[in-house]
Amino acid sequence: MNADIKREAVRFKVARGNLALAFALTAVNIFLLAFDAGWHLFFSAFVPQAIMYFFIYAGVIGVGLVVALLAAGTYFVCWLLSKRWRVFMLVALILFSIDSLIFFILALGMFAGGGFTFGDIIQAVIQIWILYYLIIGTIAWARLRKVSADDVAVAQQEADDAESAVLQKDAMNDIAGNDGNSGDSGSSGNSENTNNPS
Repeated sequence: MNADIKREAVRFKVARGNLALAFALTAVNIFLLAFDAGWHLFFSAFVPQAIMYFFIYAGVIGVGLVVALLAAGTYFVCWLLSKRWRVFMLVALILFSIDSLIFFILALGMFAGGGFTFGDIIQAVIQIWILYYLIIGTIAWARLRKVSADDVAVAQQEADDAESAVLQKDAMNDIAGNDGNSGDSGSSGNSENTNNPS
């Protein structure tokens, strides 16, 4: 398998992993808001949570929960379909770019008004982080457009197997090293016993 295909396949897989994590934590945050938990998780999309906030203030939490989850669900759909149709990584990038644009416009307004918090800074970093990986995934999609989904899956599996083999080799080396140290300690102990008989 071509090394370039393997590299781009791995990048695409990593991007999908970040997309899945962003959706999952966004969904969790929506439930935390709906049940007034008083805390939330980072690494999530902004707009679905903003929708939930709006409906909470409107006093229709149940409707807000459904609408917010549907908004977050667009990322789940993109993650699900991108395994077979990789163009959905581009769709996810477009959606999250809109999400980030809305966040940064509101963040600039809060900054100008003196209401910008440390949590907002972290959220800004998270938005950039997710955008970065979606861009990486979209670039990988563009470079893999002429490669079939089955070949990409094979490349990802080969990369996973190679990584597992490296990890297994490292683990075996660690075990061998520990056994060697134990043997050296045992030999040293025996030598001491020989030199100093009781």
